[in-house]
Amino acid sequence: MTPNTADFYLGRQPILDRAENLHAFELLFRAGPDNHADIVDGVAATAQVIQYAFGELGADVALGVFRGFINIDASLLMNDVLELLPHQLVTLELLETIEITPSVVSSATGQARACCVSSASSVGLSNLMSTLR
Repeated sequence: MTPNTADFYLGRQPILDRAENLHAFELLFRAGPDNHADIVDGVAATAQVIQYAFGELGADVALGVFRGFINIDASLLMNDVLELLPHQLVTLELLETIEITPSVVSSATGQARACCVSSASSVGLSNLMSTLR
């Protein structure tokens, strides 16, 4: 069964601290009520998550008082649309598939100054930047 095009499903995966207190939610694209993601275009999926969570629902409904982590690839990292996000509520999570280039590091550094950037890979952004110097 194909969901109605007016329907949108948003996954909210809790992120807990060591004491198992809720710290944030990772906002995830979901294809339908079965809680799975059939992602054909990662940029479109992330754009839909951003539009739905912050445009249609609103941050207060999507996140409450918690931060939202959003997966982004290199093309979104370098896109001006990220400037529209509520920086006090959002952490950008860099996908481990991003090829690390000087322009990616520059964009990640700029976004980190504007809000928060996290690396999904085992190498942290500060370690990454020091290896490129």
